[in-house]
Amino acid sequence: MKSILPVVAILLLPACMGGGGGMAASAAPPPLPAATPVDPSFTSMLNQVRADNSVAPLNQDARLMRAAQVHSDDQYIMRKMTHDGSDGSTVGVRVKAQGYDWTMVGENVASGFQDERSVMDGWIGSPDHQANNIHPLYEDFGIAKTGSGSHRYWTLVFGRTSPLPPGSR
Repeated sequence: MKSILPVVAILLLPACMGGGGGMAASAAPPPLPAATPVDPSFTSMLNQVRADNSVAPLNQDARLMRAAQVHSDDQYIMRKMTHDGSDGSTVGVRVKAQGYDWTMVGENVASGFQDERSVMDGWIGSPDHQANNIHPLYEDFGIAKTGSGSHRYWTLVFGRTSPLPPGSR
């Protein structure tokens, strides 16, 4: 059974979900597996969810893809689903490190889901995650996964670089 641990903040809208995890008992971190790209169908799934909610589609952004991969890899090494990086970083710091000068950023994380459809369904079924999925002010996204089985970690990063509309703060 998947558990849901939502976290929401103004202009920094993270959300997370997963099926357990925690720290492994070993002294050395596990080696990273070979990169597994996210199926391109994820973009269509995400943008269909947005269309179903009368929200403009998102553009896939290479910088957000890198930030998502960095965080999925970090969660895998920590064996822990979290919004906090092993170095204490937040999604905003990780995105900025990839050269994305954001005015708004958010993050969904998950663990244990085996494919793009199941993780998307999980995020849709969680009000806080769905709020990120369909937030009308986001313009871009990046998605990544690392690992397998119960140690598969997902990160979906949302961003905006344009100035925020008046009154949106």
